[in-house]
Amino acid sequence: MTTPVQIEMPAWEAVTSLGECAAETALLWEAGAVNLAPSRFVGDDGARIAMCSSPALTPALLGTDRLLELAGLALERLVRVPEAGLRQGMTLLLCLPEHLAGGSNTFALSAEGQALVHALAQRPSLASLQFKIEPFPFGRAAGALSLQRATELVAAGQSVLWGGVDSQHDWQLLKGLAADDRLLTQENVDGIRPGEAAAFAVLQQTRGSTTCPVVMGIGLGRQAAPSETQPASRAEGLARAVRAATSLLRDQHRRCGHWLFDTTHEVVATQHLQHVLTACADIVGLRTSLHAPLKTLGDAGAASLSLFAVLAAEAWKNGSADDDTALLAACSGSGACGAILLGESIARSQP
Repeated sequence: MTTPVQIEMPAWEAVTSLGECAAETALLWEAGAVNLAPSRFVGDDGARIAMCSSPALTPALLGTDRLLELAGLALERLVRVPEAGLRQGMTLLLCLPEHLAGGSNTFALSAEGQALVHALAQRPSLASLQFKIEPFPFGRAAGALSLQRATELVAAGQSVLWGGVDSQHDWQLLKGLAADDRLLTQENVDGIRPGEAAAFAVLQQTRGSTTCPVVMGIGLGRQAAPSETQPASRAEGLARAVRAATSLLRDQHRRCGHWLFDTTHEVVATQHLQHVLTACADIVGLRTSLHAPLKTLGDAGAASLSLFAVLAAEAWKNGSADDDTALLAACSGSGACGAILLGESIARSQP
């Protein structure tokens, strides 16, 4: 039998297009609320681009300044959570958009990314904590890769901060999506709804029979982008990540009934989920609920997996979850894939 990863999640926080905290976001998301409104950006057709923007931020904030404010607000709220127990010198595993990387498939940051990390560390309300920031500029899948790093630090006795920030409230990003015909509009229903979010959690070694959410598995994969010879992706990389993350369920002959995937309005994203459902049918429950937060919250990019973890944790806290385990999965534009299996608590994650 596979031994669970001994990590618990005692505290979390988020700032999204629906709320200025995790509880508000979860409540409104479960109620079916959508904060979609015309933005300040105008498309080639002369119409304003609709997107999901955080009500906590002014539309005037752009670029890294906007990312800094999003991340800063979420972290400042987390600092005030009594269960967080933040201390000086903790490591912050920070998931960032791929466009802030200094090259392809590298942990190095561009000058813009470096400036963001430096500014976040020097933010007045956070500077006294002297976070050691490790960046993961790998987009949506970064949450799984950084969580794997968290297991190393937690195994060494450290508590860490884990999470990410991303925003498409940026003209260059929106222009790129429109140029690739990937922007969701009334005329193009096969696209991405632009959004933004920052979500963070504290991770530490499990302490006895904890009642906190726990990490049960992590999976990574990579899949090639569609090409002329292979126009459709069979999501083999994503399926590989999901199988790796859910190996404990197979050992225990269990299934998972609560899935949160980064499925958007794009057809290819739906196809990815369909392939995973087929490849991993042995862990699909008879009453499995498939959730796609990015359809209503907007694309959370590098914050996706940590945001999904926050939504799952809030659902358990509120008693509205579909199961005592939750499967989270996401794919980056580069083809990197990540999956995470969470359990409601140590007691509930055992057979």
